[in-house]
Amino acid sequence: KDSGPLETEMVLRHAVDETELTVVVSVNAIFLDVKKAASERLRSNEILTKGRLVRRNGSGGYLAYKDIDSIKEVREVLVLGADLSRGRDGDELSASNGRENPISITLRFEDMGED
Repeated sequence: KDSGPLETEMVLRHAVDETELTVVVSVNAIFLDVKKAASERLRSNEILTKGRLVRRNGSGGYLAYKDIDSIKEVREVLVLGADLSRGRDGDELSASNGRENPISITLRFEDMGED
C-alpha cells in the first residue's frame, strides 16, 4: 500500500541573480501552488503578481510554465520578475547572508520593462 511521497521539494532559482528558495508542495501540485508556497515563505505576493516560473529553451530564451499546469516530474524552476532574496535563508535571517544587493531589485525592474 506504499503510494510514495505525498509532498516534494521544489527549488526555485532566480534566472538572473541565481538566488534560490526551496518550498514543499504536493506531488499533485500545479505551478500556481508553487508560487503560493513561495509567496508564503517570502511573505510577499510579488511572485504571485509579477513572477513567472520558467525553464530555459534550447536557444537561450525561456519558456514559461502555466499556473494551471501540473508540476509532474519538475523539481526545479527558474524565476523571472520576482525577488527571491527575502526568506531564502529563513526569513528574518536572510539579511545577514552577505549576498544581499539592494540595487538588484531596481535593475530587475529595468530589465523587465513596463508591461
